[in-house]
Amino acid sequence: MKQYLMDTETCISYLKDRYAIPDKIESVGIENCFISEITILELTYGAYYSNRLEHHLQEVEKIRLLYDVIPIQECVEHFSKEKVRLRRIG
Repeated sequence: MKQYLMDTETCISYLKDRYAIPDKIESVGIENCFISEITILELTYGAYYSNRLEHHLQEVEKIRLLYDVIPIQECVEHFSKEKVRLRRIG
């Protein structure tokens, strides 16, 4: 089974139940979905920037508990390779 490193926009779409993201995650298995510390950082920044700090901090915690969080150093190579692959296919 493939594994997926979800980005910040995917997590936001998950929280807002957009684009059938919850269904897609369920179809691939939540155990195959991961986030990086960068995603937690970006979501936390967004929470502090918003007018609903506590609500959004709770959402960040929900995401952190749902998915295994990969430390930044461990995902640098994977991120780089995947970004190159995606860029090459447009």
